[in-house]
Amino acid sequence: GASAVGATVGATGAAAGGVSVALPIALGTTGIAALVLAGGTTYYYLAMAESAVPPSHAPEWNNSMYPRPSWLPTVGRFNWAVTGPSGVGKSTLINTILGLKAKDVGAAPVGVNETTDEPREYTLPHTDMFMSVPNLDKISLWDLPGIGTPRFPADTYVRDMGLRHFDGVLIVSAGRFTELDLELIQELRTWKVPFYVVRNKVDQDIESNLEDHGTEEEDTVQQIKSFMVKEHGIQTVYAVSARKYPTMALDFDGMMSDMLRDMSLARAREEPFETTPTASGPRGSEANLDQFTLEDYLLLLLGNTDKNHALAYPEVVAAWHDSAATSPRCFKAIRGSPAM
Repeated sequence: GASAVGATVGATGAAAGGVSVALPIALGTTGIAALVLAGGTTYYYLAMAESAVPPSHAPEWNNSMYPRPSWLPTVGRFNWAVTGPSGVGKSTLINTILGLKAKDVGAAPVGVNETTDEPREYTLPHTDMFMSVPNLDKISLWDLPGIGTPRFPADTYVRDMGLRHFDGVLIVSAGRFTELDLELIQELRTWKVPFYVVRNKVDQDIESNLEDHGTEEEDTVQQIKSFMVKEHGIQTVYAVSARKYPTMALDFDGMMSDMLRDMSLARAREEPFETTPTASGPRGSEANLDQFTLEDYLLLLLGNTDKNHALAYPEVVAAWHDSAATSPRCFKAIRGSPAM
């Protein structure tokens, strides 16, 4: 899991003999903060995202068919929607992503009688440590009412909830997905809004299958995913147990990393990358963006093609973000442009 069990986690350059930079992480820090603070690609994804512009898939500001809800700020915030019926563990999922316990101040309320009747925003705890990491304090998760209720009918749900204005949508289930869920997925696909099909409470399936049939954890998870492919044609399903993370990590870290990656792509100032030469040869476009390492981008930025150059990831990225990340010249430089 991404939980930091020590007082610090080292983030280092890839070079042999590179300088190791320890980024302080509070004991017990979990969730998306720990994943980012551990350094590497996720740190880059968050640091590179531009909060001054809305997501690239969002409608124009004057689109009357899909207006941005007055309660949803898209400039200066990164927003993920969390939707699903009551009882699937949305609140626990939100708290786990934010590294909160149900008893913590600012946590989403957890309980059998908790239902969501209006959008509710939840944010990371505001600590000096988190504020020192670029953009970490700008993350918001929104618990949304479920689709298909009298107040929030399915045919206008995307419009009513402003889903085209979110950085991504987590569609949560603890069992079978409904036809309404599938219709929502299709509409999000149409508008190119990133979505994440989350199968929560997988620990219960694992425990039941092990007790009843002797089935191992990996096999149970694979059965769940194979069912989603066969029955619904959904190729990517994140099997998680929000309640038992990070002890039972499953797909939780991969889900959070994908959320940050997609947000970084959608919040760049310019179009996704064209083929860009690096020291290790040409690399691909948006589809292969995850093949780029943080070091690749920093080397391009610094005009250094020596892979043995020691790079202190957090310090360089933080300084770069503070001084240059709001400049289009910075993005052009990364793309190999002579602008710098």
